Amino acid sequence: MGRKGTNRLRVAFSASSPRETERRTGLDNYARCLRHALRAAGVECADCACLEGVAARPDVIHLLAPGLPPPLALGVPLILTVHDLAWRRFPADYYPDAVRRFEQFLREWLPQVAAVIVPSTSTLREVAAWPGLKAPVYPVPMGVDTGLFRPNLPPPPATPTPYILNVASWVGRKNIPGLIRAFAGFARSRYGGDYSLVLAGEEIPGMPGKGREIRRAIAEDGLTEKVSLRGYVPDEELPGLYAGAGLLAFPSLEEGFGLPVLEAMACGVPVVTGNRSSLPEVVGDAGILIDPEDRRELAAGMAAVLHDGALAAQLRRAGWERARRFTWERTAQRTLEVYRSLLA
Repeated sequence: MGRKGTNRLRVAFSASSPRETERRTGLDNYARCLRHALRAAGVECADCACLEGVAARPDVIHLLAPGLPPPLALGVPLILTVHDLAWRRFPADYYPDAVRRFEQFLREWLPQVAAVIVPSTSTLREVAAWPGLKAPVYPVPMGVDTGLFRPNLPPPPATPTPYILNVASWVGRKNIPGLIRAFAGFARSRYGGDYSLVLAGEEIPGMPGKGREIRRAIAEDGLTEKVSLRGYVPDEELPGLYAGAGLLAFPSLEEGFGLPVLEAMACGVPVVTGNRSSLPEVVGDAGILIDPEDRRELAAGMAAVLHDGALAAQLRRAGWERARRFTWERTAQRTLEVYRSLLA
């Protein structure tokens, strides 16, 4: 296997270079962590953009997201990771040109890929039904670095305590206005008077955001002093922000995987999250699942965790133990199995 004269597998990635000076997205973290774990497993990783004129071609090409066609036609197996089909279920979160690009990409390239990787069985069911797909679809969950995301870290300076945390971009499917409305009900209850809500996220350039609606919901519910808008949180501060929270509230309507839920559990933080898409797969029985569109149910879930110390402790233990099953090393090994199945 691999290039002539060596058993070392060589993989060329598209859209895989981590951005060191920009604010990283979930795709950037997936690309960075997967490449690092594959290198540790002995895989030679390169960028498609750097291969022009290089004599030694890769064994496989791995596109880490739809919408970015490979720059080279090298006659080697092409693997595509599809994180979700959110642009189909929630098109209002994207500009029309972006939706058209995604649709066109899948129409043109899905018939040509040798395998598709998805992060959850929820996404697998959606992708497997796509017209024209002939390749097998493999569920390969993401991982979490438990050396970085771990319990008992201090929160960043100027963080109001105690607090409920949400980590999400400000797009419609993240349901942040719904969370604010639910938090307003919780804050007025006998359990919520001391808690603040910390929103770690912001609008994504190039995508229709919900900033105006979020700020309006805060003002209308009289929560200006109770909601902290932290914006983008750097990698070095994020684990402490998780670990210091009373719980993570993540009432998303659609997730291909839901990495913030896993990161919070790794930090020993109870999770209250939606019962839709991939989130039940990630949380299992280690968190509280609620209807994300039922604000009373969401508020009740938050109150249950923060009022019942025994429940909170049980969720902390169960979440931490569950998070340990999701490692980037395991993600890399399962990805490597997909590569090898195409080269056997």
